[in-house]
Amino acid sequence: MTDHVAYLEAKRGVDDRSLSRRALRRAFEPLPDEPRILEVGAGTATMVERLHEWDVLDAGEWIAVDSHAGAIRRGRERLLARADARPLDGAGANGASRSSSDGRSDRGVALGDLEVELVRADAFAHAERAEPASLLVGCAFFDVVDLGRLSAFEPLADRVYAPITYDGTTRFEPADPEDDRVLGTYREHMARCRPGSPDGGEALRAALSAVETAARSPWVIEPPYRAGERVVVEHVLGAIESAVGELGVDASAWAGRRRRQLAADELRYRAENVDVVGRL
Repeated sequence: MTDHVAYLEAKRGVDDRSLSRRALRRAFEPLPDEPRILEVGAGTATMVERLHEWDVLDAGEWIAVDSHAGAIRRGRERLLARADARPLDGAGANGASRSSSDGRSDRGVALGDLEVELVRADAFAHAERAEPASLLVGCAFFDVVDLGRLSAFEPLADRVYAPITYDGTTRFEPADPEDDRVLGTYREHMARCRPGSPDGGEALRAALSAVETAARSPWVIEPPYRAGERVVVEHVLGAIESAVGELGVDASAWAGRRRRQLAADELRYRAENVDVVGRL
């Protein structure tokens, strides 16, 4: 399977194309000029960089939390490579001492007037110590966690922006005789063997006290492939093959055919997602 950090970096373009601009506006337009935003499952911090580049956010604080040390490290490296970035190691823009909520240096980065704190921590553990925020953000996060624990974030923020939340369907074309067996077992694995739900978007909407908007944001990858898209599809194929194997299904022949189609620029992939904005 593709390296986790390489996959997170590769999917940036797919997310860029898929995000609902309507949901994005609904999430950010009500915020103050200098909001404090908490992102959980931040990966390599592509979301804050994207919103800075799209002129959605140019000031305030963004706390990017992820449990994967390599992802946090890579995110900081990439942000610091920008021409408009400067390090905030140990001190904020006003010179005050800074540290992450778990006691480690936040190793922050400033993008103009936007201060980004990168924290390696479990999202729910961090929530126990975090300061209140204007908005909670979780991209491709709330479909892979136990929504029964959503209440951990209620003291921190009353609004949530949850883009690219998987919503139940994965498809490949052209059709393969083993699709139903393999993809059906993959769905079963999502339901039985990990936190979250294969119908993550629907489950999240049901868990919120109010839904402000929900907009489709499907991933669509098809030939001719753009930069990084082969890496994304290869990662998905590896994840499916590994997951169904845990339930006793050998999908190696199916995955082999799909990889040959990918190499020949013949494979099309679609995953249904939804961008949700609502209240906890």
